[in-house]
Amino acid sequence: VPEVLEGVRVLRGVEANIMDYEGTLDLDDKMLKELEWVVVSYHHCNCTAGTLEQHTNAYLNLAKNPWVDVIGHSGSPDYIYDYETCIKAFREFGKLVEINQHSFHVRKANIKNCAEIAKLCKKHQVPVVVNSDAHFYTQIGDFPDALAMLEEISFPPELVLNSNFDRFAEYLKMRKGIVLK
Repeated sequence: VPEVLEGVRVLRGVEANIMDYEGTLDLDDKMLKELEWVVVSYHHCNCTAGTLEQHTNAYLNLAKNPWVDVIGHSGSPDYIYDYETCIKAFREFGKLVEINQHSFHVRKANIKNCAEIAKLCKKHQVPVVVNSDAHFYTQIGDFPDALAMLEEISFPPELVLNSNFDRFAEYLKMRKGIVLK
């Protein structure tokens, strides 16, 4: 994949699967360190739901993983974790938290937890990224429900990392040495 496709800078990245309660991913460190953007998420097809303690342990380990950039759609009630403890760790280790539009349509049970996670990100000044989780090209950049939820809780716009090109570019430069133009 070229760096620029149809005038759009493409980050070479992945949504890696969390495979267990230790925070093991389905890609090894050699592969992860070559990527520009790494989101990590639980999916039922890769790891059955465990306990709050097990999920908390996995997220705390992922917070320490130097290759992980974003904690993806973590509001599932099946994979509930100690939000307060983990969000503090995400802040400490520079992880972003994803606010995912798709959750508002296909994972409605997540909405209450997503709001709680966002409130804690606000409280602890943890930056988030908002995305459409587009499963079809017409959905790219479409995230009205995610934005409405953030507005409802008066989430600070400056903590929405990808709402401003310069802020996002600065993050990538500091974290990964990537210069966006």
